[in-house]
Amino acid sequence: MNVRIKDVFTRAKAGDAKVMENILLRFDRLIRKV
Repeated sequence: MNVRIKDVFTRAKAGDAKVMENILLRFDRLIRKV
């Protein structure tokens, strides 16, 4: 999990707006599940 999160954040730092939106959506789902 940590590796995936780090990889996602690395891509986000690249400035990919679409990737950032996907990250927020996935995090929102994870937060709601927990």
